[in-house]
Amino acid sequence: MKEFFAVFSAELLKAKRSLLLKVSLAIPAGIMLFEWIGALQRNTLGIQPGVNFWSAIAEHISRIWIFLLFPLLITLQTALIGETDYREGTWKVVCSQPVKRWMAVAAKQCLAVLAAFISLICLLLCLLLFGFSLGILKPEFQVSAYIPLAELGWFFLAPFVISLLIISFQTWVSLNWGNFIVSCSTGITFTLVALFLFDHKYSRFFPWDFPGLGLYRLIDGKPVDDLLYLSLALCAGITLAANLWLSNKQVDR
Repeated sequence: MKEFFAVFSAELLKAKRSLLLKVSLAIPAGIMLFEWIGALQRNTLGIQPGVNFWSAIAEHISRIWIFLLFPLLITLQTALIGETDYREGTWKVVCSQPVKRWMAVAAKQCLAVLAAFISLICLLLCLLLFGFSLGILKPEFQVSAYIPLAELGWFFLAPFVISLLIISFQTWVSLNWGNFIVSCSTGITFTLVALFLFDHKYSRFFPWDFPGLGLYRLIDGKPVDDLLYLSLALCAGITLAANLWLSNKQVDR
């Protein structure tokens, strides 16, 4: 474990020198900033009477986040992670170090998950700031003093867990090809296909639709246990397969 943490620490240091952290924080903060500016220009948010302000806002933001922005952000984050070593020519050096190659791959996979989780935390914090500031600047919105933190957290955390399989797959793509354009085009293509298929009966077979399906179940008050278990099983399978593939791949650069 000490070896792994040493490798992971090295990945964190490289991430600090890249755009990864900036992107992970800027995109969710930017989303909430645009929503905040738009809300200030309106006289009403269209929330039905009796509906908790925080629940309504969380549902609105989660639809935008889960269906489009989060998968695209994952694509960008994993592309940055995979491209760094290839661009700087250090991937061959990393693989020649006296540590098992699977540790280097696993460290990058963990870094991708951490970057996505940081984005999620940033979004939730900005969501709270969004509500508090509107309560001060727009008293007519009647922002509720009661914040259902457990509900808000689960609204975003469950789709995040389901999205782990997407993170794992995109990390494999970025590490296997090490090309920013290939990584981004793959993620964008799958995201657009997921949007096209979502209302189709076959969407339940397409993993990129799983987070959205899970979100709709949460909105309807239905359990998402089966999606969580299936996604985690697929994530484990993809992660193991990616580690085996990349551990045995000949590195040319």
